[in-house]
Amino acid sequence: VAASLVEKVSGKTWEDNLQERIFDPLGMNDTTCTQDGFTQALNVAYLHQNIKGQAKMLPMDWPYIDWVYTYSPAGGINSNAVDMAKWMVLQLNEGVYEGKQLISKENIQYMHSPKTILDANNFYNLAWLTTKYEPYSLIWHNGGTSGIKSVIQIIPEAKLGIVVLTNMSDTQLPEALGKHFVDLYFGNPLKDWSAESLKAFKASLSQEAEIPDIPKEKPLPLEAYTGKYVNPVFGEILISIEGENLVFAIGPKQSKVILTPWNRDTFLFSIPDFLDEGGFVQFQIDPMGKAYKFVDDTIGEFDRIAD
Repeated sequence: VAASLVEKVSGKTWEDNLQERIFDPLGMNDTTCTQDGFTQALNVAYLHQNIKGQAKMLPMDWPYIDWVYTYSPAGGINSNAVDMAKWMVLQLNEGVYEGKQLISKENIQYMHSPKTILDANNFYNLAWLTTKYEPYSLIWHNGGTSGIKSVIQIIPEAKLGIVVLTNMSDTQLPEALGKHFVDLYFGNPLKDWSAESLKAFKASLSQEAEIPDIPKEKPLPLEAYTGKYVNPVFGEILISIEGENLVFAIGPKQSKVILTPWNRDTFLFSIPDFLDEGGFVQFQIDPMGKAYKFVDDTIGEFDRIAD
């Protein structure tokens, strides 16, 4: 939404605004925000994804890499530590870089100030978070997409900051390393932040394991779910039977979607090679025992088209 507003007000694309207002003035010469900017770079770190407990490299021709750049304003910038350090300097110097005021001091301070209370120690600002720490609060934000995870932490009072970039998703290393750096700099008692992250991760797995198994029902005959459905965004799809599953193709690339029976009218949604564990699809059944709609929390509602 913010990117759309920027484009509406400026009359230029989000990408052009980044280039003209941030990348060029800061000399971020190796930073881009397009898929080609990543795949055609001469020196690039290959992406890795945690798949069933193992790190797997994503090939450059991974068919779904373009999704990152479809929502580029939320995580589609390609950069490196040197260029991101320049962005960090701008933040620490209250909007000044090499003598030029690129962002007003008032706007920098406004962005860094807490706006929403998350809990007693954490607050959301504008594109930043604030976490109470010693001896100063941390202003920071993390982010990640398929195969990457990063964090930037700054302490304006100390003119201190760190950026950590990793080529691995689903990892807490950036946050742990950032806090360890701050502890070392200020002489805080050292804490094993990696161990803390692992402990929290195992606790979440333990909670999942405590969820009782619910007896599952078999689906209706798969023919009850087949047919044409329509969605205002994705258009028409045709659900058919393939072995013991339902399948359909969706989107401009006609990506194959597999619906595996889970519990009566609920099916597990998965896309081959997407690497995500997927989600669930819930069919709604009419009095005649035939599906008239299915709902997916990710892609929305699809209504059956009358035969």
